[in-house]
Amino acid sequence: MNFFYKAKTKEGQIIEGILESKDKFALAHDLRSQGYIPLRISERKADIFNLNGLFQQFIGKVSIQEQIIFTKNLSGMLHAGLALSRAISVLKKQTKNAKLSNILISLNKEIDSGGTLSSGLSKFPKTFSKLFISMVKAGEESGNLAEALMEVGANLEKSHTLTKKVKGALIYPGVILSAMILIGILMFAYVVPTLAKTFKDVGAEIPASTRFIIFLGDFISHNLILVFVFLEHT
Repeated sequence: MNFFYKAKTKEGQIIEGILESKDKFALAHDLRSQGYIPLRISERKADIFNLNGLFQQFIGKVSIQEQIIFTKNLSGMLHAGLALSRAISVLKKQTKNAKLSNILISLNKEIDSGGTLSSGLSKFPKTFSKLFISMVKAGEESGNLAEALMEVGANLEKSHTLTKKVKGALIYPGVILSAMILIGILMFAYVVPTLAKTFKDVGAEIPASTRFIIFLGDFISHNLILVFVFLEHT
């Protein structure tokens, strides 16, 4: 049976994930034996169709949030005294992301064959940045891998928070710009043709720039759906 758990390390860090065990009591015993203090354990129902896992395994990705959890949990386990390969195996059982699960399997194979965590991470440049890998490598060389991983997680968290703030700040200007474009299209589609008809009825001479605007208005009014489809794909 699979159980979702939340526990606290000796350093006070909160970790969570999914582990397999025969029951809640056995899992709680295993967590305590690893130096963790269980806070919550609940059964995780198995998915009937794990299509999402299959999708993630082949074309999915590991989000920044998942990378943050990975680095912090791995750091916490190393601080608790677990061996690197053992800690990665535990994380592999915890993750629900099939893509990350395959990466963790590859990392363990790299470590078991005499490689390092940084050399294993370097095989996945599309998932882990050069800065991420360099900081891990520096931690290995200095003998402070746990601290380096914690620093990587903190940096990722700061970057993720900043990105969310920037995206949030751009929402309002984006809405205003979209509204202006929509109003402009509707004016070309409905207002300009009406003005063009007025000019024709009066018989006034129309400058070249005005003729171009009238032409553009006629085109948009007769191809309004096509214009919206084009804007949706740009």
